[in-house]
Amino acid sequence: MKQLISSIAIISMTALTAFAGESQQVTIGSVFTNLTTECVEVSAANQQSPIDFYNAECKGFGGYQLNISGGDLRYHPELTYGGQQIALKNPYSFHDVASTEVEWMYRKTNSLEDGSGSLQWIGFIYRLSEATEDGMSDVEVVYAVRLDGADTCSIGTAATEEQARALVLSSKARCK
Repeated sequence: MKQLISSIAIISMTALTAFAGESQQVTIGSVFTNLTTECVEVSAANQQSPIDFYNAECKGFGGYQLNISGGDLRYHPELTYGGQQIALKNPYSFHDVASTEVEWMYRKTNSLEDGSGSLQWIGFIYRLSEATEDGMSDVEVVYAVRLDGADTCSIGTAATEEQARALVLSSKARCK
């Protein structure tokens, strides 16, 4: 049921279309990286390792390199753009990726006159399962990142993907 609701939200997000002036059509949409099938394990702990660790290179978009990395029970996405690591503000507490997919949001602009278009990557959304302060349970948190090349930054957390998308769409330029 949860997947059906997410699918409906994505369909409505993809259908979000606005007309900019009379000659352009703007569409907001999303694509996903499947962390199960679109990642290649680079390194992982084995029985000889004194501590757990893992690093996988995954499918990214728009010049962004996506890795799933971590150790010591802290696993999360890592983004790089132009060879520079982007600070995603992941928690210090124990955490793990809580979904098999991460979301990449884009804005597509098409000319109604000649069909030409452009694509701008605007958001990255992922879900983490985080240990609570007492360490006895976990809570799932959705992270929203505004994609803007070298000025990419975390913009907040949300309870749902829909709320995270709204954060991306309402974020201001230059949030550093």
